[in-house]
Amino acid sequence: MIPGVLYYGMEVSMKRLTTIFLLGSLISLNVNVFAQESPSIRRPLVTTSPYYIKNVFLNRIVSTARGYRLEYFNAKMEPIAIYVPIEWFSRLNEYGRLEDGGVKAEIYFLSGTTYPYVSIYWKNGKFSHLKIFAQDSYLHSSWGALRPTTNIDDRFKPDSEPEFSF
Repeated sequence: MIPGVLYYGMEVSMKRLTTIFLLGSLISLNVNVFAQESPSIRRPLVTTSPYYIKNVFLNRIVSTARGYRLEYFNAKMEPIAIYVPIEWFSRLNEYGRLEDGGVKAEIYFLSGTTYPYVSIYWKNGKFSHLKIFAQDSYLHSSWGALRPTTNIDDRFKPDSEPEFSF
């Protein structure tokens, strides 16, 4: 073995690797300089909406004949319950119908670890509607039941807004 030849062969391959690396770096850095922007890319990233939405994770959902009782914890870890009347889920009455044809409350039964939660919508600072995202199995620990002696029928008021506490 001749040490000079081996050294010279390695030096040439290192020069080639360095040259290829530098050229590749320059090409990748300059791709954005020569790219043309299309008009569709210049759209604003923020869209305006009349709605303000807040998602609240639910501790328990209780289904009753009069509607749903949604239980969650506020920032002080105090248990809060809101009552969603069954009339809000229908367009056929005056309580559930919105101006745009939607309903005041919707419920979606899904499976996954992020459920249950509720999305509350305010339009121009006033409560508009809500969407409940619940577990699809009533055997899940997020579904609850009331004692048969519990009377909460007077808390389901379809003509009033729920009182939220965060």
